Amino acid sequence: MHTMEQGVDDSGRDQDAGNGENLLEAETRAPSLPGYLPWEQDLQMVSTFLDKKEDLKDSYHEYMRQNPELRAMLADFMQALLIQKPDDVYEFARDFFAPFAKDAVPKPSYPSHHV
Repeated sequence: MHTMEQGVDDSGRDQDAGNGENLLEAETRAPSLPGYLPWEQDLQMVSTFLDKKEDLKDSYHEYMRQNPELRAMLADFMQALLIQKPDDVYEFARDFFAPFAKDAVPKPSYPSHHV
């Protein structure tokens, strides 16, 4: 059984002591298949990706122009988030947007005295 001695480089990343390659890079490296070209190096794929990215950005901007209440809602959320600085952002977001849900059950604005 072959084992690899591992160390940590100056940046704190694990490295394979055998060849000095960053382990994360080794794990995410593209497979070495004959004729395989990573999409980032394929000009046609990069062009298609950039075109699609631009189309999506345009459609998102158009949607926001057509729905100004979205910008106001997001601004309110960001302001509340930055002022309150919650530990759990996901819980905060859930609670913040819960009143906007169609099937939301309104929470009482006062504590219940019923047991």
